[in-house]
Amino acid sequence: MTTSSARSVDVLAVGDASVDYFVRVPHIAVADDKAIGRLVGVHGGGMSANLAAAASFAGARAALATAVGSDEPGRQALERLAAHGVDVSASIAVPGGHTWFCVIQLDATGEKSLVGAVTEVKIPAVDQISDDLLRTARVVAPSPTTSAGRPAWPGGPGRRARRWPSTWSPARSPAGGIRCARSPASATSSSATRERSACSPAATRCAAPSS
Repeated sequence: MTTSSARSVDVLAVGDASVDYFVRVPHIAVADDKAIGRLVGVHGGGMSANLAAAASFAGARAALATAVGSDEPGRQALERLAAHGVDVSASIAVPGGHTWFCVIQLDATGEKSLVGAVTEVKIPAVDQISDDLLRTARVVAPSPTTSAGRPAWPGGPGRRARRWPSTWSPARSPAGGIRCARSPASATSSSATRERSACSPAATRCAAPSS
């Protein structure tokens, strides 16, 4: 991804990319239970990766800055995102690392149960997210928390991105959803129109699915 001052990206998601294993089971296993099922699909997941893919499907120029392991699941996750039109050039593969994954049980009614296996690699390090990278995007959407529920980057990408004119970054709404927070600096009408089309309160409220 270019790191020039040009706004070459509409939506930059900063956060996680995972691999989801979907297993069809006769019933959802609960405590002290076992359900033997059949693997029915392996797909990319992760809140940030899903957001970037959704933005690309909607016609936006989307990019993802993430960290995956230097394993086959990590390679496949980035390749699939790239195939969906997401720029993953700002993402890295951590040598010797393992890409985090989820196992999703699906029963005959479509109900699901998800177990996530967080590894040593989940979100990019703060020094991977440079100011030059943030400046390339009209919208910066950082993952809000780590797997432990703590802020992913205290004072990190979202807050830094709002320092520049015409840059938006999602923020938490009082109801706990996602809303758009715009830089205090005013944008041109043409830029503002493009930004609203890519990032609006209605569109982003459910823009980051659970996996």
